Amino acid sequence: FTLPTSPVSTDTSVTISAFFDTVQSTTLLVTRASAPPPPSGSLSAPTLIAPASDARFAPRQNVTFDWSDVSGAASYTIQIDDQDTFQSPLIVNQNTTTSVFSSNALPTTRMWWRVRAIDAAGNAGTWSASRRFEVKN
Repeated sequence: FTLPTSPVSTDTSVTISAFFDTVQSTTLLVTRASAPPPPSGSLSAPTLIAPASDARFAPRQNVTFDWSDVSGAASYTIQIDDQDTFQSPLIVNQNTTTSVFSSNALPTTRMWWRVRAIDAAGNAGTWSASRRFEVKN
């Protein structure tokens, strides 16, 4: 048999009875639905800390990218590209569980970088602003 249901705002006890030769009853606890996971983009954008805008680095110099922690983030994606539109293929498209990333293998060119947070369910937050830097002889 079909038992119609509807959402409840609080946990509710419901008695179900069936009649055939005898009466049988049972009580069910109907629980309210848990909140849905936050929609994609609900994590705030990280704030870029370093390197500063238009920073310059020597070839093969270690460049450390640092940004603010985002509440609810389980990991971050950093993108580095030679175009401010971040079109494929990207120079770097790296996931990290910390709010820092370092590389000494960047090409000798002008580049931009940005970061976004990812929650434990894999939902991506909003991209940070992008920042320009340069590796130059």
